[in-house]
Amino acid sequence: MRTTMAKAFFLLLALLLGANALLTPAHPHFEAEAVFGFWPLFGLAGGLALCVAGGAMLAPLLRCADREDRDAR
Repeated sequence: MRTTMAKAFFLLLALLLGANALLTPAHPHFEAEAVFGFWPLFGLAGGLALCVAGGAMLAPLLRCADREDRDAR
């Protein structure tokens, strides 16, 4: 079941990537929009930036919890 869902997911991703190659924006608002794969790469970079920022914001909170656990022993 799980491998079937994974195969279907990757097939859908491949189809969407193919559609991205065929359907270019009629009127790009800026030059980068006309480049093949710009929006997927933009989304990937944005998602990675959010993960890094979230980890940086969470690190002090986890450090404080570890310190309190160590002091309680």
